[in-house]
Amino acid sequence: MLPFLLLCPIITRDEVTLMPIMKNFISTQYWSRSELQDIIDFASELKNSPHQPLLKDKSIAMLFFNPSLRTKTSFEVGISELSGTAVILQPGKDAWPIEFQENIYVRLFYQHPEGFVGFSDPDYLSLEVKDSRLSNPDYYHIIPVTPPDNSLSVTGELLVEIDSPFLFGNGLVELLNFTIRIQDQNLNWSNAITTPNITVNKQ
Repeated sequence: MLPFLLLCPIITRDEVTLMPIMKNFISTQYWSRSELQDIIDFASELKNSPHQPLLKDKSIAMLFFNPSLRTKTSFEVGISELSGTAVILQPGKDAWPIEFQENIYVRLFYQHPEGFVGFSDPDYLSLEVKDSRLSNPDYYHIIPVTPPDNSLSVTGELLVEIDSPFLFGNGLVELLNFTIRIQDQNLNWSNAITTPNITVNKQ
């Protein structure tokens, strides 16, 4: 018997989302005291001397699927001050056509006899999402669904938000689906579920 089960993938839209988490500054609990001090020291150094060659001879590409003002401007200025070159890619502008404009939401129903779903370590990526057009899957973080050191039988649902897909080839239409599974805290994988087919049209 599988350690836990995923049931009935449903593509839907909802206000609640599960976002991918990497080593970002989300909460101080995920960083050590020395790491936090390093961030403060480095920020102070950049503030006192913003023009540095840290990105010399490097080009930084930024991809904006939605209109952006503050983020785009602040990143362009920061890259320039660090001696880099900013490359802005915006679907729907330049030579890039708009394709699928809305994100995909997949609702997952799960059950686990011990509640070992999700990890407190934000760098541990236990949600696997594979685009049928690609060889390798993407991985995302899931926060724990039960309190630390508790073994409880759980049943619930996760809503996974997947960025709007775009065409990989030169055609006008592509068909894809996503295969998803979750790893528990004992490093066991759930069964894999596959979404209904999604059609991406070039506009």
